[in-house]
Amino acid sequence: MLMKILIDELNNFTNNEYKFMLKSALLQKDADFCVIEIFYKDGVLLSKEKKAEINNFAVSILPSQYKYELKYIKNFISEERITSDFCVFMEKTFPSISYSLDFVKLSGILFSIAVKIDNNSYEHAKQVNFCLAVENHFKKLYEDYEFKCEIEKDEVYVEDGTEKLRVIYHQSGNTYTNKNSQKGDFFTM
Repeated sequence: MLMKILIDELNNFTNNEYKFMLKSALLQKDADFCVIEIFYKDGVLLSKEKKAEINNFAVSILPSQYKYELKYIKNFISEERITSDFCVFMEKTFPSISYSLDFVKLSGILFSIAVKIDNNSYEHAKQVNFCLAVENHFKKLYEDYEFKCEIEKDEVYVEDGTEKLRVIYHQSGNTYTNKNSQKGDFFTM
């Protein structure tokens, strides 16, 4: 909670110019030391002088019993980043929906996100306005970009774990061989 307040205060202090987001905060209680990693918007310059000014402000509002190191990391947005963020979002927001992320593509400033939703979860996804929730979530995080989500009804959930692994591995475009398989088999266990 304290880190959310810190990020909000830093964004207020800088008039949201850098669009700060928390990456991580690691408190080492035995050393009375905390390392805070903060993302900032790609395409803006964060000078040493500005960092020092922001650090002084941050330290003034954080608990004084610790020493702090603030690290600033440029927030590079990519298809891989959105894919990773999408998986985290699904785990936290829609853990009951069985899905397969078909693709994430960037065209200009538009990210297209295509999701296959299991037959058993599809109606629920529609009822909870799944695509709107996805689009709003990412627009809030990356307001300089646009997001378009599309869902498709498909058979995603496979009861047999071995078969599920085989399907996922094959869909990733990889091939796997072991001493009992022939070259070209996509997966064997």
